[in-house]
Amino acid sequence: MGSQPSVSVVISFLNAQDFLREAVQSVFNQTFEDWELLLVDDGSTDSSSSLAQAYARHDAARIRYIDHAGHRNLGLPVSRNVGIRQARGQYVALLDADDMWFPEKLAEQVAIMNAHTEVTMTWGCSLYWHQAGPDGTSERKDFVQQTGVKENSVYLPPQLLVHHLSEQVTSPCPSDLLFRRAEVLALGGFDEAFTGMYATYEDQAFLSKVYLKTAVFVSGSCWDRYRLHPKSMCAVVAAQGHETDCHRFYLDWLSRYLLSEKVTDRDIWQRIRTMLWYHRHPLSHRVARTAKRFASAFDRHLLRPA
Repeated sequence: MGSQPSVSVVISFLNAQDFLREAVQSVFNQTFEDWELLLVDDGSTDSSSSLAQAYARHDAARIRYIDHAGHRNLGLPVSRNVGIRQARGQYVALLDADDMWFPEKLAEQVAIMNAHTEVTMTWGCSLYWHQAGPDGTSERKDFVQQTGVKENSVYLPPQLLVHHLSEQVTSPCPSDLLFRRAEVLALGGFDEAFTGMYATYEDQAFLSKVYLKTAVFVSGSCWDRYRLHPKSMCAVVAAQGHETDCHRFYLDWLSRYLLSEKVTDRDIWQRIRTMLWYHRHPLSHRVARTAKRFASAFDRHLLRPA
């Protein structure tokens, strides 16, 4: 491996002592070996800091430990951006500390990017992996989340953004992304306004920027295990009932961003106005959704063979 690896793996973590070892091991298990690993500590207070430092000491040629000045907690988007800026690879792959990769992940994604030099990013399907309980079992079954669009295809901008706002395309897990570092830096990376509970939409904002300006390859392959557990940021926000607030924050941000980029696409703006209307009129939205489900069920009943 040369001094500049092909892929920089960025793991941003905060108090991830229960999961970090498995995430790092899944990087070591990659069949593609031309990588470096950046472990970005967002102010952890548990043993994950010492664990990450031990990895860096053990393999200093490929692994770096990074934390913020004063070991501060600055938020997930800031930590991701620090990792991307300090990365040396042509490509950057994100891996959340509670997720894992399958061994062929980097090899297959790099092959796609090398074959499609016009695209900035690739992603595919994720295995939604339910955290087992104390008895080693889970009440819910794991499943592979499909993309929702034609797979193994290149999407030109802003096709995926229109699909995203129409809820026709699945939002990929950050751990499933591989992108070109230079192009993402030119877009400004992750938006650091998504702090606190709003960080649950930091990936949505990032995807919106990429979809608006660049081409993306959507694959049908499954490359990662997305761990579902009650301590995850998304699970905590959902349990506290703040999902709607976070979605509204994202839509307000997206509206400002599109205005700053002088976007006039009617499909995009119509979809944003529709989603904002739902937030402003939640009761009417619920009534409309119930009526739509009833009409759909009625149509299926009429079409059912006698």
